[in-house]
Amino acid sequence: MNTFSNITKEITTKTELVYFLDDITTAQESIFKNNGENLSNKIKGEVSEPFLKFLEKKEQEKALTSKDEQKNFLKELSDYLQSIPQAKLTLAFSPSKDFIQEISNWIEKEIGEKTILNLTINHKITGGIVIEFKGKYLDLSLAKKINKSVAQKIYE
Repeated sequence: MNTFSNITKEITTKTELVYFLDDITTAQESIFKNNGENLSNKIKGEVSEPFLKFLEKKEQEKALTSKDEQKNFLKELSDYLQSIPQAKLTLAFSPSKDFIQEISNWIEKEIGEKTILNLTINHKITGGIVIEFKGKYLDLSLAKKINKSVAQKIYE
């Protein structure tokens, strides 16, 4: 199991990814401040709670004792997060957190790997979903079905 798999459970959408990467940047900038203090103490109040707890756990495991270890760990974490594939999803409505989690779980099951959801809202699709992933495009929108149905009626 990947060292970072637990923390990636907290990251489902591109927006969450961007905030998490900002937390990593904040931590990277704080490594050389206040010598002798744990990195988690240096950034407390400046980063998200999940990131802070993740960092504190690593410190308790004695995994981040030196500044070089901290620097390398944060760089590896950032690189890993940026390497996770992204699926662009277009929805007709703003989804709830539970709905996003259901979609994320379904996509991860179908694809077989962790995927970040890059969500876009477009009311013109009326309903359903449009999925773009690794160069593939799947339009399951209601607008497409309506247009197809109307076109068939016109040509009958």
